[in-house]
Amino acid sequence: YLSILHSLNAARLRQKSLQMTSATLKIINPPTFPIAAVPTKRKLMVAAAFFGTFLFVLGYFILLELLDRTLRDKLRTERLTSGKVLGAFPAPGKWRMRSYNKAIREICAQYLGNAVVNYFGRPGPNVVNLLSTEPGTGKSFLGAQLKEYFEKLDLKVRYVSYHLDFCPQRKNYLLATRIEEFIPRWDDAPDEAMSEDVILVEHPSLSECPVPKAILQGAAVNLLVARADRTWKETDQLLFDKLRTQAGGTPLMICLNMARREATENFTGMLPPYSRFKRFFYRLYQFGIFSSGK
Repeated sequence: YLSILHSLNAARLRQKSLQMTSATLKIINPPTFPIAAVPTKRKLMVAAAFFGTFLFVLGYFILLELLDRTLRDKLRTERLTSGKVLGAFPAPGKWRMRSYNKAIREICAQYLGNAVVNYFGRPGPNVVNLLSTEPGTGKSFLGAQLKEYFEKLDLKVRYVSYHLDFCPQRKNYLLATRIEEFIPRWDDAPDEAMSEDVILVEHPSLSECPVPKAILQGAAVNLLVARADRTWKETDQLLFDKLRTQAGGTPLMICLNMARREATENFTGMLPPYSRFKRFFYRLYQFGIFSSGK
């Protein structure tokens, strides 16, 4: 106990000694603090990261645009196929948009029908050939929409399909010079066959069966139906170039099916519903943010 008490007393004496000694110290130079931070390369690194990310994203989309061979819209279709696009039909909307599908189809059919009518005018029935490079592009759907619209214009329309009306693997079709030669029921009433204003002929896909040259050249317009969400392959381009050569002076146009809504609105204008948000998005897509119309 005495030893511990002696150590405590010694510590208290040292503490008092230090207090008495430090009280006589005077500050000669007051302490200084840094006004600004030490300069670093942080701004340069942030700017480099920003521009590097921007160039990477831009390069990615440019590379994707160059390598992607889906038709998608009018500009890409004409660039890949070197053909002309006459119209487009959108893909069916989601469950919230199903109530507008009928109105959208009618608007698209009206635009495409009016565009097709511009090629009419020759004596006799005006033949419209519905073609495709591969099956499953929607020729039957497109033909039904055109038939319905032409009938609304009080035109007499006949729809001919290879599914029901003729066999594309027979000689009377492959060597035909007129459409009457491979439609058996027209042989019984040739006068009635020429009374139609419009004849829509749905042919098999070019990858399955060729279309007679005389049938292509004798039509008012040849309409190639292609899906916008499918890849345009080299085989499709070869078939399209061959078809264009066989058609000669007869117009050969492309119609996109299953296209995006924005790609379809490039032809028809704004499609329903006409909500405030849709109007703003449409003006933004058309680079008309400050426009007063639709």
